[in-house]
Amino acid sequence: MDVAHGSAKAGGTERAAVNAQISYPADIVRRYDRDRFLLGMTVPGNRRDALWALFAFNHEIAKTREVVSEPTLGLIRLQWWRDAIEKLYAGTVLQHEVLTALAATIRDYALPRARFDELIDARERDLENRPLSSFADLERYADATSTPLNRLVLKVLGQEEPEEKIRDVSTAFALTGLLRAVAYRDNFLPHGVKTGELVERIGGKLDAAKPLRGYLKASAALTMLYLARIKRHDYDPTKAAVNAPPVTFAVKALAGRFR
Repeated sequence: MDVAHGSAKAGGTERAAVNAQISYPADIVRRYDRDRFLLGMTVPGNRRDALWALFAFNHEIAKTREVVSEPTLGLIRLQWWRDAIEKLYAGTVLQHEVLTALAATIRDYALPRARFDELIDARERDLENRPLSSFADLERYADATSTPLNRLVLKVLGQEEPEEKIRDVSTAFALTGLLRAVAYRDNFLPHGVKTGELVERIGGKLDAAKPLRGYLKASAALTMLYLARIKRHDYDPTKAAVNAPPVTFAVKALAGRFR
């Protein structure tokens, strides 16, 4: 449901910043979740491995709808991840490279299990394969699939932020991803949704969250970049230019502009 998961190849700027011995989770994020890979590059190097583990886990559950042929199989796949997280917290790590990395991240940063369960539960909605009924439902979905992840990220980074700021920025990021995804796959946007109205709502959330710092500031900046592109292209998110690699943001990220 996130356009970033459909990106099979990151831009040259991102690739230049990655070691030849890139870890499995980092490579997954670089190839399939370009936006979060760029956001990971905005944080200190000693925290990136933890973020790659979180983002790779998120990718694994977010792609469920795309890799199963029927909803029941999707529910089984999500339950596998739910059980794997439960075992992980009980001290047993199943053989999976993402889980191995995740175990170290959870241990090192004392991450709460509830956030992982929330993310898995939210992905069950993907399997219904029908549009959401209203803007309110759309915002709840965006919140549920993004805010718990950002809470984990901020805990890793040691950045404390008011709950409302975390929710506003996380929801805005996810809504923008859903809007950009209409060019690539069936989506859950409510029938009759107007792109301009959604763009204004997203912008309002970012304005309400100001002032921002650190990771949330970077996330908001990347979101605003995509919103500006959508506006510039007559509010048509299907235009190829809307989803082109955000080179300017990548340069700022690598230069440490958001730390």
